[in-house]
Amino acid sequence: MFHAAATAEPRVAFAIGRSAGTAVRRNRARRQLRELFAAAARDSDLVRPGDYLIGVQRTPFSTEEARAWLTEALQQLADRSAGSSSG
Repeated sequence: MFHAAATAEPRVAFAIGRSAGTAVRRNRARRQLRELFAAAARDSDLVRPGDYLIGVQRTPFSTEEARAWLTEALQQLADRSAGSSSG
């Protein structure tokens, strides 16, 4: 996951390779993750303004798995950002 503080609102792009499945599966995963990201942006403080590029290694996954994976990735990014700004 990569974050660049370049915009006033959070924007997201997902990099999902062909090894993750057919185009239908990749697009379904992209739509699912985009909705989960929007919900996280509304409901939590994990999503800061800026651009996000998120790499996805596998699909399909359930909504619960996707939510847990995305929340964990955002938390790791927040932790990494907090560590780099404090030192």
